[in-house]
Amino acid sequence: MKRRVRKFFRRPFCRSKLKNTRIKQDGYAFASKLEASVYQVLKLRAKAGEIEILLHQCRIHLTDAKIGYVPDFKCRDVRTSEVFFVEAKGFETTDWKIKKRLWTKYGPAPLHIWRGTYSRPFLEEVLVPDSVVRNSGGSQK
Repeated sequence: MKRRVRKFFRRPFCRSKLKNTRIKQDGYAFASKLEASVYQVLKLRAKAGEIEILLHQCRIHLTDAKIGYVPDFKCRDVRTSEVFFVEAKGFETTDWKIKKRLWTKYGPAPLHIWRGTYSRPFLEEVLVPDSVVRNSGGSQK
């Protein structure tokens, strides 16, 4: 007996929902061209001796309920030896908006958010979590 194939469930080819292009560079697989170009900027800063790239795609738990988030890079500032995370965002999803609010409340370190295109990435904002602000004794928000 022949099985019936439902063609409306099958995709003709595997295409990303956000229309990003996966790219491989320096032995790493990046989810988008923007992420790869942010990596190039970070690599130049590492060569200049400003930062050190510690990890690529590390897993972070934001709350006690173990809500997971995977930022693109974990870096360390060489001069101050402070750890910070880097995220390349081309498109804001609803999940991202929730995780962004959770990061400002429960994040372990500052999060640098890069936007733009792969040919011109720029640092849009730096999210400093409340726990980091409380530990530093400053009143910045």
